[in-house]
Amino acid sequence: MVLTIPGTLPLDTKLEISGKFGNYRFQETVPATTEESDKRYLAIIQTDKPLYRPGDLVELQLRWDILFSLLQVQAKYPDGTPASEKRVNICFSASSLPTVRCRANRKPQCQRVSATQEVAAGCRDFETGADGRAQFSVPGLRGTLNSLSLTAMSDGGSWNDPVSRLHLRAWTSMSSRYVQLSAPLEKLLCGKNTSIMFYHTKLRKHPGGVTLNYQVLSGHRIVDQGTVSPRQSWDDTTDQIPLDSASSGMKVSGYSVSKFDLKVTASWGLSSRARLLLYYAHPNGEIIADSVPVDFEPCNSNKVSLTFATKTAQPGMPVTVTVAAAPGSLCGVWALDQGLLHRAAATELTSEKLRSLLSPLEIEPNRPRVLKGHCVLREESWHFSGPTLFLDSAAAFEESLLRVITDMRLNIRPCWEDGGMWTPEHGVSKNCTLFVEGDGDITELVPPSASPKSAVAIRSHFRETWLWELRHIGSSAALNLSRVVPHSVTKWKGGALCLHPSRGLGLGLDAMTAVQPFFIRLSLPAFARRGETITVTASLFNYLKTCIPVKFGMTADANCLEVIGTTQKRFCLCSEETVSLRFYAKPLCLGHINITAHAFSLPKDNSICDSGVPIERRQARDTLRKGLRVTAEGQQREKSVSEYICLTGPTASTEVRKFALKLPSDVISGSSTGMFTVSGNVLSPVLAHGLESLVRLPTGCGEQNLAILAANVVVLGYLLSSGQMNHPLEAKLRRSIITGYQQQLNYRHPNHGYSAFGSADPEASVWLTAFVVRTLGQARQYVAFDDTELSLSTQWVLSHQYDSGCFPSIGRVLNAQLKGGVQGKSLSPLTAYVLISLLEAGVEVPLLAQNAAVQCLTEEMSQELDSYSLALHAYALALLDHHDARQTLDLLWSRAESQADGALHWGRNVSTSVAVETSGYAILSCLVLYREAGVTRALPAIQWLLKQRNHKGGFASTQDTIVALQALAKYAKTLAPRDTNLTLWVSSQHMEPRVLSVEPSTTMLLQEVPVLGLPATLDVNVTGKGCVFVQAYARYNIPAKADTDSFDLMVRASHDACKPRIDLCASYLLSWGMSGMVIIQVYLPTGFSFIKVVDTLEIKKIEETENKVNIYFDELSNRRTCITLILAQEHEVRDAVAANVILQDYYDPGVLVVRNYTIPSCDTDEQDIVDLQIPVQSETTQEVIRSGRAHLGNFRNLEDDLDFPDGPEANLPVTVPAPQS
Repeated sequence: MVLTIPGTLPLDTKLEISGKFGNYRFQETVPATTEESDKRYLAIIQTDKPLYRPGDLVELQLRWDILFSLLQVQAKYPDGTPASEKRVNICFSASSLPTVRCRANRKPQCQRVSATQEVAAGCRDFETGADGRAQFSVPGLRGTLNSLSLTAMSDGGSWNDPVSRLHLRAWTSMSSRYVQLSAPLEKLLCGKNTSIMFYHTKLRKHPGGVTLNYQVLSGHRIVDQGTVSPRQSWDDTTDQIPLDSASSGMKVSGYSVSKFDLKVTASWGLSSRARLLLYYAHPNGEIIADSVPVDFEPCNSNKVSLTFATKTAQPGMPVTVTVAAAPGSLCGVWALDQGLLHRAAATELTSEKLRSLLSPLEIEPNRPRVLKGHCVLREESWHFSGPTLFLDSAAAFEESLLRVITDMRLNIRPCWEDGGMWTPEHGVSKNCTLFVEGDGDITELVPPSASPKSAVAIRSHFRETWLWELRHIGSSAALNLSRVVPHSVTKWKGGALCLHPSRGLGLGLDAMTAVQPFFIRLSLPAFARRGETITVTASLFNYLKTCIPVKFGMTADANCLEVIGTTQKRFCLCSEETVSLRFYAKPLCLGHINITAHAFSLPKDNSICDSGVPIERRQARDTLRKGLRVTAEGQQREKSVSEYICLTGPTASTEVRKFALKLPSDVISGSSTGMFTVSGNVLSPVLAHGLESLVRLPTGCGEQNLAILAANVVVLGYLLSSGQMNHPLEAKLRRSIITGYQQQLNYRHPNHGYSAFGSADPEASVWLTAFVVRTLGQARQYVAFDDTELSLSTQWVLSHQYDSGCFPSIGRVLNAQLKGGVQGKSLSPLTAYVLISLLEAGVEVPLLAQNAAVQCLTEEMSQELDSYSLALHAYALALLDHHDARQTLDLLWSRAESQADGALHWGRNVSTSVAVETSGYAILSCLVLYREAGVTRALPAIQWLLKQRNHKGGFASTQDTIVALQALAKYAKTLAPRDTNLTLWVSSQHMEPRVLSVEPSTTMLLQEVPVLGLPATLDVNVTGKGCVFVQAYARYNIPAKADTDSFDLMVRASHDACKPRIDLCASYLLSWGMSGMVIIQVYLPTGFSFIKVVDTLEIKKIEETENKVNIYFDELSNRRTCITLILAQEHEVRDAVAANVILQDYYDPGVLVVRNYTIPSCDTDEQDIVDLQIPVQSETTQEVIRSGRAHLGNFRNLEDDLDFPDGPEANLPVTVPAPQS
């Protein structure tokens, strides 16, 4: 308990008292006053723990009938120095329990007869020693006591006296015997034998002492245990406060106290905290116990170190990094830019953070504010629901997280009336360190002999993560890595985290600075929209001891980047100065534009720097290049035209197709690109573009992670079943499946069900859990999984099956079509989906559950089902080979709509996403029931399905992509091997004819031909025998605009007080229900970065990418849901192009709303934006900022406008044309 009163003037304040009674922590705020004096001092009551800083938690332990730890009072002056030879008056007051009369009926009924009364008190003066401390003790008292109050007061001078108070509650024992541990003052050192003092009351009938048992618990396990037999007696009352005359009737305990040292050796694993439990069995059958926390330095038997061979190096130079650890360790090695760690401190792994990550291993009891539970009434044991004011030995075991099975007496705290005991448990304030970002004194890091020239011709390799590797430590116990330093001038903070099977976890950290004495720093946005005017700032630094006459220039492709005004300057850059030049540039081309900045010295030119200043005569030079990604204004769209052409005649034949790639009338100029692709296998686009690109929408929840995992399983299954062993993608697919499985576990609930957002959802989802079982059940053929986990999830799903056989909608059903069936009071679509999932997973499903589910489906068949539900029914029955399966499939096929080219689909009155999923289930049913014979029947549906896919092999959303991909893979596996031999001629009015061949050796390849000039009509001539998938697609931008009858979206951007923000409000317009999962994609304006979202109550997840923020909602209602995005402006942008906000139904992406917004300038009203958008004048487009080490100078215009000189000493301008996107 610490009283802290700073300052020199009279004041009234509050005293924060923290402490512990028994093992019960508390904190209390009480009035405290002080006065001005020559040297005011503070009164402190403290145990034999070390001195704590103000605000830290002090543990004060008290046991009755025991001299508890020699209490101390300490006096301090405000400056922290001890106040010696000061008189401190200390008083105590003990109170007894009220008298309670109880009747033990079915429940104990108690009535208070008398109130709490003071039964003992005493005071005594003490004088502080040289260290400002004075020891004292309270006499042990017999009787039923419940509280003890302590007060310390000292003379303060002419003003109020300093005072400190503490109030404690009692620890109880039936035999009036206690044991008390004294927590160590310091952290225990690993492997070192340490003594921990404890006290206990001696037994009269056992003068030889007793044997006590101890256990050390860490990481939720017992790591050490043993016995100890104390012999030493200790009964010193020199510093005891005597009872006053009013307490003459109160008896002082005559029991003696023993003191003993328990010796332990801290070698207890990875955690940094343990709990020491000490207990023994009293002859009367009572367990006497105590426990205390013990902090220790973790035993790092795996000594890990990461060392850079040099503490400073020039960017672009090779550096040796040495990693040392126990042989056989697996080490993760990293080096991060300190600038990244400044912006996101949470990403830095330190020794303290590693210990906090291991904190779940530590025993941290969660004690309620008011203790409730077991108590004893009339020698009978009751479970008491009200508060109890006492602790007993059971608390020592509870705080050690141990459950005790015994027939001895452990829970002996007396019952108390159900009333209000005030025992708040406030948290302790923690000190906060404010880190101010800065480069430090870089001149100390630059050697005097350092070359002013850059180590590389052009610095263009800028990364925030340098090292990011997984390495195995061999028998030499050290690993040397030679790596090239990236081109950033920064400090790299490296680390190695190593794990060994027996020697545990170790962490090694080191840092290295990449520095050169003369360099450029180029600041510009990472991306911009075409037509905007961005700010490019070039800063030049000189950390030499001399001045440099500098020639600076900036170049780019003149056709793609219009720099307003001159880009070349000469100036004098003196020691430890920084000059910043600001340019305005307008990107004109799409794609990537390289901007190159040059700076070199002119040591022979004496006209630039003032006479008399020291001039650097060595050649100084630096060249830096950064890229700017330029996107088109508006919103990107994609249009594709596909054909699955089969020439199946007995001889070679020829077919001609035309593919028209048309563009809308409002297409944004220059934004269109086109491609023509040919493949001999329907899965080739997926294999070529990678499964990460299958789902075009953001994938930030459990369902979307599972969709990608399922796609990996489907494709791997196809590769292996089609005989393509050792395919280059096989190893990657297996790794992706393992990674996806581990990520999916983040969305698991304790009951082994799953939901889209895991613990953020109130309950697990039957639908999503079935999807998990389906995917993991199929994946275990290729990757080892925990079958127990799969079995438990299966049991969770089956446990919710109704007696009717149907499965209810437990949790969120994010699939809109299944949700629609549930809301329509029909459970058969969801039941069919669950049954399909269990059957495809190959898990054990009781026959009774199967038959009941089929009964649920067949009863619904009498009703009019939509095509989607009918397709689910057909596939579920087909998997069971049910006698109604073919009849159901025929009914489904009769509803198909035929197109002019013979393609079939089920798309009437539904979205494309639902039509794709319906077609996928129809194809799967056909192939399961008719096998090879079903290939011909399914071909028209396959042809329609392939027309709907995008150029990367995916479809509209997650569920339709997975079902369609599964159907295509099943079709490709079932299709009899054919000798494909086809030749294709492709031409258009804008391109010369191209010839492509598809042969057995090239069947799996995806061949691409760029389409030049859009719009275009491609003429495709196919000759030969076999099947080929042909697709032409165009991507283009149109003005961002879209509305729907389903959603409303309001967007308002503001920049009040130079604090940019975006206010969004969204609602579902259809009044009869709730929407499915919705995602809002907020594209950021150029020059702005995302900080946070306010009002996140209804948000399920937030994702941030380079220039976009994705916000997930599991549903929207007709009530407006509003949120606010807080942004920060990092770069000035003129003529800003409007950014977009897109609200989209995740499972029906065609249902979307698009809104545009611009953020006004922070120094103008929103109404003045249009009037202030005046053309930028060339004479105002360059500004130079000159700064020294401690301040920024005024802006200075540099009017000299010189060309780069010719000759070998010149740094020639480099122009890199932007690639065509």
